[in-house]
Amino acid sequence: MRYWRTLATLVVPVIAMVTMSAAASAAPNPDTPSPDTRTVVLGSDGPVSVAYICVSDPPPAGYVSNETSVGTGVIHICNPNKLYDAVLSPGQRTDGQFGWGTSHGFYIGDGYCVTPHKWNGSHWIPQGLIEGPTRVVFHNDTAQSYDRWALRGLHRC
Repeated sequence: MRYWRTLATLVVPVIAMVTMSAAASAAPNPDTPSPDTRTVVLGSDGPVSVAYICVSDPPPAGYVSNETSVGTGVIHICNPNKLYDAVLSPGQRTDGQFGWGTSHGFYIGDGYCVTPHKWNGSHWIPQGLIEGPTRVVFHNDTAQSYDRWALRGLHRC
């Protein structure tokens, strides 16, 4: 009996360590974009798929509001070599959590879908369902001086 207790004491931490390392390595690395990840540009004309590049105009002044129950990768200034710059907590906005005056987009991981909404000055307009893995880059809306985006309806898909 003493042998089994000693063996269990040695083996259980190893199993826990292997399980934890597998889960951690499954998370996407923001510094290594997957070839399967696509980029979608959202602007006043709706979503348009493009190659994995950044839009040439500067990031719009504004924020992203994470109205989902899960942290979401957000882009401060678009970099073609990164998926996102930081993880925005549920119920937070990029201007509040990070102090950013601009937000250039967000990243939705593989197996998830979300509906971004854009403020048009009087109400929120859904911009269509985005299915991951997708990096979404915002295009400046010249009709507004401050762009407001809300991420809603996150679910497994």
